[in-house]
Amino acid sequence: AAQANQEKDSSTQSESADADTTPTADADLLNEKDETVYVLAEADGNVKKIIVSDWLKNLLGDSQVEDQTQLSDISNVKGDETGQRGSDGSYTWPADGGDIYYQGTIEKELPVNMSIEYLLDGKKITPADLAGKSGKVTIRLTYKNTQKKTVTVNGKAETVYVPFVAVTGLALDNEHFRNVEISNGKVVSDGDRSIVMGFALPGMQESLKLDKDKLEFPESVEITADVTDFSLLTTLTVVTNELFNELDLDDVDDLDGLKEAVTQLQDACTQLLDGSSALYEGLGTLLTKSGELISGVGQLADGAKDLKEGASSLSDG
Repeated sequence: AAQANQEKDSSTQSESADADTTPTADADLLNEKDETVYVLAEADGNVKKIIVSDWLKNLLGDSQVEDQTQLSDISNVKGDETGQRGSDGSYTWPADGGDIYYQGTIEKELPVNMSIEYLLDGKKITPADLAGKSGKVTIRLTYKNTQKKTVTVNGKAETVYVPFVAVTGLALDNEHFRNVEISNGKVVSDGDRSIVMGFALPGMQESLKLDKDKLEFPESVEITADVTDFSLLTTLTVVTNELFNELDLDDVDDLDGLKEAVTQLQDACTQLLDGSSALYEGLGTLLTKSGELISGVGQLADGAKDLKEGASSLSDG
């Protein structure tokens, strides 16, 4: 995981989800599973490797924990327990009442794909060729939602996408990047660097079948700047659908109602992007140190618990 001007990994995407693992007779208490997907990508967004980190919360204190997984190269990252794979995709871990932390890899289409395109003075250019160049640079991040299904609405088959919000962050050195602008997002400068955060809602436009002239949902983020001696550290992207949990669509039956609901969503995105100085300082530090982060990705799952708790605190704030 290095810099874009070396044609190495320059983008990390993260997706997270919660799932129950072991149903029990006690409806008030269930074992739980937290899963985070780390995607290491090339400078143009092409996926290089997918690493999945799982935390099996043994809330019931069971002697063994049952799991379902499609991962390969599974390894226990916080203990000596060895799991056993079943023929039905099950995976059983000896837990002795404790939690299990493991990681593995998978080759599977992501729910949201991201591509990154670079332009110099309006002309397309590869990341390797852009390294060290100067001029008007455009970085265009496009997100594609792959999670769609066909449903019947009023007797007619319609294509609907699972709703996701994609948020991408970059740290730009103000010595090399000036007049930084973003299409949908926010730019915060601390004098030495500009922290850029943008968001998109891939698939939403097609799901709702809305004319873009009436209401448009961004599916890409475009960053422009006047650049001297271009170089770019890692970009970080988080894909989530948690923001939609708070979106009330029960009473939406016309365009005005939809616009009001979308306004709620936009307000949530704005709050996320506004954040606080501490948030941007932390993001800037994370982006600056991202080379070290990805070079040690084999040890990344060791911090899965702390990372998850930190992400929850960020979400709450």
